[in-house]
Amino acid sequence: MTRRKITLVVLIAAAAVAAGAITAAALINADVSVELPVLMYHHLDDTGDDVVTISGELFEEQMKYLGENGYTTVSFDELVDYVSGDLKELPEKPVAIVFDDGSVMKVVPAVAADQGLFDGKELDDEALARLQKAASQASAKSRAVRIISAAGVSKGELERRLIQKGETPADAKTAVTWLTDLNLLDDGQAARDLVQRGIARGYGPERLRQMLYEKRIPREYWDEALSELPDQSEQLRDFLTQKMGPDPDRKARDKAVSAALRRGFTWSQIQSALYELRQEL
Repeated sequence: MTRRKITLVVLIAAAAVAAGAITAAALINADVSVELPVLMYHHLDDTGDDVVTISGELFEEQMKYLGENGYTTVSFDELVDYVSGDLKELPEKPVAIVFDDGSVMKVVPAVAADQGLFDGKELDDEALARLQKAASQASAKSRAVRIISAAGVSKGELERRLIQKGETPADAKTAVTWLTDLNLLDDGQAARDLVQRGIARGYGPERLRQMLYEKRIPREYWDEALSELPDQSEQLRDFLTQKMGPDPDRKARDKAVSAALRRGFTWSQIQSALYELRQEL
């Protein structure tokens, strides 16, 4: 039976200027630009004396220095979630710490405690499998919490996004069930929130139904959420008037009608609004 020795490196509040080589990692999209210091270590070994090895004592001193100077470690998953909008904000002074050799497994303290881990403990295949499963589930739960803290989502949408982010389908389902049991996921509330956001953007009922479908809201919650839709007659008249302009011809009316349909208003609503506009002339 294969046995492996693990080394636990617990990073609480740590980061970077006084240790090792520092590079800058940047992720940029249309709205977000992030510059992140990255500390890269090669190997921890108290007996080593070469330039690519650092002792555990020195590493601990560096981590202490970073913590005392206000740095906080972040993972690259968290950085990606921040850029994509799933994470609202990063710490004021973020830093990433990576090792360029060996197997790396990110284990949260709760998992370390549950698995009875300690520095230098040897793991057989069965114990390693349990640890990997626990760490994988903890990763999915942590990511799920970050997603729902940024915006309300349905259970189906959360599960889809977790899988899209690289979590396994089984771990994604476990995380969704966990949050549901904690009463932190409510498809009915997610449907109401989504409809209200659509109303604020000026969308009609058909566009709102499309949003509910795309966000994987179960259909049994649609009617209740859409029942909060206010009378949009005046809003639609204003929209058509703006699109048609003064003294519109047939072409201008057709373009305005097409725009209203794309916005999610029904043909019946548009006909009524056009009739009311003609009556006002």
